[in-house]
Formats: sequence, C-alpha cells, structure tokens
Amino acid sequence: MRRSRLWMACVCVALSSSAVVLSQYFRHANARLRGTLPNDAYVWQRNWNASTRDAIGKSQLHLHSLVALGTEVSFQNGKPIIVSVPVDWALLQTAHGSAGAALRIGPYTGSFAADDATCRLLCDMAESQISNARRAGVTLAELQIDFDCATSKLHGYQIWVESIRRRIAPVKLTVTALPTWLADPAAVPLLRATDGFVLQVHSLEKPAGIDAPMTLCDPVAANAAVEKAGAIGLPFRVALPTYGYLAAFSDAGELLGISAEGPSRTWPAGVRLKVVRSDPVVIAGLVREWTVHRPPHLVGLIWYRLPCDEDHLNWRAETLACVMRGEAPSPHLVAEVRRSEERLDEVTVRNDGTSDAPFPGSVRVRCEAAEIIASDALGGFEQTGSTVGSTGSEVTFRATPGACADVISPGQTRSIGWVRLSADKEVHADVAPSLP
Repeated sequence: MRRSRLWMACVCVALSSSAVVLSQYFRHANARLRGTLPNDAYVWQRNWNASTRDAIGKSQLHLHSLVALGTEVSFQNGKPIIVSVPVDWALLQTAHGSAGAALRIGPYTGSFAADDATCRLLCDMAESQISNARRAGVTLAELQIDFDCATSKLHGYQIWVESIRRRIAPVKLTVTALPTWLADPAAVPLLRATDGFVLQVHSLEKPAGIDAPMTLCDPVAANAAVEKAGAIGLPFRVALPTYGYLAAFSDAGELLGISAEGPSRTWPAGVRLKVVRSDPVVIAGLVREWTVHRPPHLVGLIWYRLPCDEDHLNWRAETLACVMRGEAPSPHLVAEVRRSEERLDEVTVRNDGTSDAPFPGSVRVRCEAAEIIASDALGGFEQTGSTVGSTGSEVTFRATPGACADVISPGQTRSIGWVRLSADKEVHADVAPSLP
C-alpha cells in the first residue's frame, strides 16, 4: 500500500512537470510582441546621381538604416557577368551611422559545390564589397545575399551561404527568403546557417490578361508567411514593396513583358499598357497589425526601394513615411491662381496630401469682378467652356482621357492653364472630383 501511494505520488509529480513544460512551450509558441518596428530600405539604384544622393540624405529623418546594392552577377551560357555599383559608402555612413551591402545573384541553373569556380567567385565578390566599404572607413552592419533560389535547390544554396559566411566573418550574413521556401524542410537548415533573413512578401504573378487583378502584395498571404517564418525561431525582417511596374499586353490580351523603374522601354505599336503599383493603404494595414501583434522574432521592416524624386513608378518619400507609421496615406488636391503679370493669371493644381493623386476631373476658374477675355489649357487639360454673366465670368479646364492615367505626386505642382482678365481683379479656382 505504501509502495502504491509512492508510485502515485511520482506519477503526479511527472504529470505536473509535463504540464509546466507544455504550458511554457505553448506560451512561447503563442507569444506576441507589440511596439514600433525599425524601418530600413534598399538603395537599389545603379546610378548614384544627385537624386539618389539627395534621397539618402533625407532618409535619416524616417529610416533606421540602408542596404545598398553593391554587386550583381548574372549567368549567360554558364558564364558570369558582373556589374559593380559605385556605392558611396561614406555617404551612407554619414546619413545613418551604419550600412549594409547587397549581393544580387541572378537565375542559376548550374550545380552547387563549396570548392568550384562559382562558389569561389561569389565569396570573392562578397569579400570585395566589405573591402570597398572598409576603404571608405565603413564597417558594414551586414552583407545580404539576394538570390531567388528554386525551392528544389535549397540544399545546394546552403553550401554557398555557409562558404560566404565563413569568408566574411565577423560581418553578419543575411539572405532574402521567399514564402514558398517555408514549406520545404530544407529551408530551416539553410536559414539557420545565416545571421538572420529577410522575408520577401512581394512579387508580381503573371496575369491572365490586362483586365485580371494584379497585385504586388497580398495581405492575407503576407500575414500567413510571417507566421510561418516566426515559427522558425530566427530573427527576420519583412521586405515590403514601394515600387510599381508597367505591364505591356498585346491586342489579344497576352502579356508581352514588364518594365520597372529605369530607362523607358520601347514597346511595339499597338501595345496596351497597364500600371501596377503597390497599394499604400493595404500595406499600411499590415504595418498597423504588426505594430500591435506580431511574432517575437519579427525584428524589423525593410522597404524596396528608397524613393527618389526622379522615380516614376515608386512611392514618394511622403507616402513611405506615412505608411511606416501605419497610417493610410491620401491625396489632397488644391487649385491655385498665381498672378504672373498684370491681368494674367496662371492656374495650377498642387497635391498637399501624402499619396499620389489622379488628375482632377476638372478645375473651374472664376472671376466675379471682371471678364475673362482669353484663356488656354496646358499640361493634359483642355478648355471645355466659358461663361460670362451678371456675377462675373468663368472657364473650365477638363483633364483629357490620356492625362487621367497620370498622377500628381505629394508636394508636386502642375500648371494646367492661364486666364487673361479685362481688369486686374481677384481670380478663384476649385478642383472638381477626378474622372471615373
């Protein structure tokens, strides 16, 4: 009897210990964090011109750090083609106190080995970037490998990662990771061979046609990928898109190609073009959610890419700053009249909001104390009518169909027309809603 009671006591202690262990496990598995996440951005520009440098200087107001594309390698017929970007490491250091470098690897169909020519080349390229930064007096915070490896080749990619990490130590090595990797058992040992990873939740799937939905970041899929990444137990950041694409379709609706930021691409006659942009309202929603409720290993956000004034498809800096706060940006168009000479007024439209604004449907210009004796439209607008009455006169400038596809960026002013008056009197202008 005494032995039975002793046995029962041991069982109770064991069950109690197991309960504590299981409780701690599930508490850790379901742990969530809240609070503002640090924000980094990629400098993916290959031309470090005045616009790029100005954007880097201003980025210190909103961003924690920058990761600059330093070297890109592509493979043609098995032979590497290397492009080196003239990064100003000292400028990055001055703006943020630290910086990271990115090594971009294009599609690769060869084999993977630690002692072959390709692996040695990648190790040399990685080490060269660190040396270039060091000569400028900069110690890199990280070297990031950007390689969209096929899921079936993750075992081979791990060989590269381990070799490069050994070569560049003690500089931290991070890699970009695709959501499709996370379902494969080979992803975990690969990612554990790094000092952290960046989960890319943005991409452009091939559309079925010009009228098919096209998105760069599905919030449901992004959230699911973040939860899977958090379960790995390694620190990671999430890469979010600021960019856009121009997609070209044939008359039959077949996708002919896409072009991103950079030199304008020449398309054949008859091509139908569609602009696909990152949705700042949707992405601001993700930021808000992760600010109040996220996996504990999600340690930051990194934006692709740093906005520059000369970009055409990218967000403006004002939009990015707003989204980083988790706020949904919005446009705010105002019409202004500026006296350029006696009895001659220039009519402009300015965007005082935080996101790109479509052209207004029309702008009504009126003068209550004088007659508008001459007027003309400019910059994608046309004059649709004018009236003269007992209470003054007015003219309407209406956006042309082609101009309706254009946008006015935050802080940007567009001249849309002018009016000449019979007397030197005050003129007013009002913005009408955008065209559908």
